[in-house]
Amino acid sequence: MGYEWIEYKGKQILYVDYSPCKTKEEMLALLEEMAVVFDKSGGNVLSMTNFEGNYGSKEFMDRARELSGIFRRNRKKSAVLGVHGAKKVLLQAYTLLTRDNMVPFESREQALEFLIRD
Repeated sequence: MGYEWIEYKGKQILYVDYSPCKTKEEMLALLEEMAVVFDKSGGNVLSMTNFEGNYGSKEFMDRARELSGIFRRNRKKSAVLGVHGAKKVLLQAYTLLTRDNMVPFESREQALEFLIRD
């Protein structure tokens, strides 16, 4: 659980990993931490978020909507992993409500290539 800055083909990408989270409290704690990281970033963040094995609780989705302005304001592009089926519908609802364009991908490689394209 956590995040790290990775370099891919000369670009810095913030990789956020929710996959090890076992509880909604762990997911919420990481979400709050990410809001601080994004707020201090100065903008133009390329981010890749991994939700594999997790499902956003109502509390998580509500808090993500509340914090969406911080993310949207400081993010250049966003790729998401581990979003299939019903989770894809939740992601679409989130992006519609917040105007925060997060694009789902099937593989890490596809997501990274999307992020570095101008």
